[in-house]
Amino acid sequence: MKIFISIIFLLTVACSSYKPPITLPVQRMRVVQADADSIWKTVIKFVSEHNIPIENMDHSSYFIKTKPVMIVKGEGGTNFTGETLPLVNEYCDCGEASIGNVWSTSSHIAYTYNIVLVPNLSSQTEVRVNAFFDGSYLGKRNFTSAGNDVGFDVKCVSKGTLEVKLLDYLEKMTPKKP
Repeated sequence: MKIFISIIFLLTVACSSYKPPITLPVQRMRVVQADADSIWKTVIKFVSEHNIPIENMDHSSYFIKTKPVMIVKGEGGTNFTGETLPLVNEYCDCGEASIGNVWSTSSHIAYTYNIVLVPNLSSQTEVRVNAFFDGSYLGKRNFTSAGNDVGFDVKCVSKGTLEVKLLDYLEKMTPKKP
């Protein structure tokens, strides 16, 4: 019986693979020609316009952390071969993952922002933006199960798209003082 269980375990593990992503340099900081309070208001406007819930914010230290927001929830369809499917999108790279002997696969990726404003002068503020990603790759082996019954977490790295999107927005939309 132990040998049978060991063989089943090895077949299950051997049919899954993961190749982590390569981390690339990302623009995370920019000096914006506006005071910190004006930029703070624009950050609040940005997260509300994009339906990003705030987990923690401290106006006195100009810090905001958002709650996770799901960006990818895709179905890979029927995949009997266990071929490698990329978990790459315009926002992040989660490497390549495969799960063999499954009926279907899906990926789930969520992001959070950490935003810090550092006043330099009365009319200049250093804006630091970090986007963090959490991902998982899931599969359904048992055709009759209600959901996915196998999967693993994947490491995701930012491509810089979300950081630049926010930095550009702040630079464009923050009122400048004369």
